Amino acid sequence: MGRIAENIEYKRFLDWCKKNKNDLANRASEIAENRDNSNRTGHLYRGYLAAVHFLSEYPSVHEWLKKQRLSSRQPVNVNEMTFSKPWSEFMRRESKKHAVLRNILPKQYGGETTSGGGGAYPFKVALRLAAEFVPLSDEGEASLPAKYRMVRKKEFDRDYPEVNRLKKRYGFRCQVCQNTISLGGGKFYSEAHHLRPLGRQHKGPADIANVVILCPQHHAEFDFFLFAILDYKGKSRRLEHMLRDLGTHENRLLTNHKIGPEFVDYVTEQYLTRYDRLEGEA
Repeated sequence: MGRIAENIEYKRFLDWCKKNKNDLANRASEIAENRDNSNRTGHLYRGYLAAVHFLSEYPSVHEWLKKQRLSSRQPVNVNEMTFSKPWSEFMRRESKKHAVLRNILPKQYGGETTSGGGGAYPFKVALRLAAEFVPLSDEGEASLPAKYRMVRKKEFDRDYPEVNRLKKRYGFRCQVCQNTISLGGGKFYSEAHHLRPLGRQHKGPADIANVVILCPQHHAEFDFFLFAILDYKGKSRRLEHMLRDLGTHENRLLTNHKIGPEFVDYVTEQYLTRYDRLEGEA
């Protein structure tokens, strides 16, 4: 997802920190609210986003971190090979995506600064707490920001050219509600959703026939398989929602490109599985 989803996810993380009573969570809250007068709120934010991305790609590091003590004095031992080697690989590969973090981290953390590296401690705090907060099991994977999910090597790029062309085809409008988000200056925002998700649980392909363009609201609902995609009618498919009746503004999925029937079937299967589980819990 985009910046909106990232901000929502980060707020959920901070709310979780406030509810926890350990020293490290308290330190995160102090930094986020600048109660320590360190002016490192942005450092914590950037550190958390990178931590989520990193842990989703290196579950072995996630497991290792979970076993470490929640210490505000030494959140992470950056010299431990279990962490340092994967982190070095990650920072080399994702240097552009996390360029801001690189600028505030010292070289021993994969950064570029030589002026003290004020971002090091907030990053270590965010990384250790992210291992507690972010669920990386198959059951909890959907709660990760979509663009940071675990995928097969070299298969994943949510901004690959075909997706950008598809967004332009739909005028950056949601295929469900036809809404878009104006960014000003003639720019607009929408999100790409893979019907069969790219994560290790679902193993969907980075194929344009597996993609629909959505607004953040409908993207989140599709992520949790709350929509079923039904019959064709002209250039659209009828939609059904698990939890609410749909008005005419969102009861169809506009389809001006070919969507693979196998991906539609997968959405329906997941929808029915989730519905049966909810019925069993009722």
